[in-house]
Amino acid sequence: MRGPVRIAAAILCGAVAGASLAWPAAAWRVQQLILENDALLLRLDDAQNRLSRLEETVAEIRAPVVQELAIVTDVKEPDERVALERAIRPAANEFIGRPVEDIDEALLRAAFDGRLLSVNGRVYRLTLAFAFIAPKSRLVFRARLVPPAPPG
Repeated sequence: MRGPVRIAAAILCGAVAGASLAWPAAAWRVQQLILENDALLLRLDDAQNRLSRLEETVAEIRAPVVQELAIVTDVKEPDERVALERAIRPAANEFIGRPVEDIDEALLRAAFDGRLLSVNGRVYRLTLAFAFIAPKSRLVFRARLVPPAPPG
């Protein structure tokens, strides 16, 4: 009678141990999939916005216009980076559809340098590090964490 009880107890302990060891790996994979989903939703939103702006300007195309605008930040954390790029996107989208010759570095710096953005409870100060303006443009930002103000 003790043999079957011991076997059942060993199988039950093995199942509980296996489930408890598999749970963190599954949670990590779910987190990765959530981050990937957020990044893909951001790309989809960007593509839809780009399409609508291009449709508006298709009749007026005389000179090359900004058709795509990639945003890159130096933030290391993937979730913070995606959220920060999502926060920058509305202001950056204002340049899509504009003639390339009308956009210069001074205009971009006026629009972005020193801008404070709150992301996930943290405040970042943007600095435009590099801008490549062409039909497929790229803006590279340095984002520095702003220390919280001392209470008082």
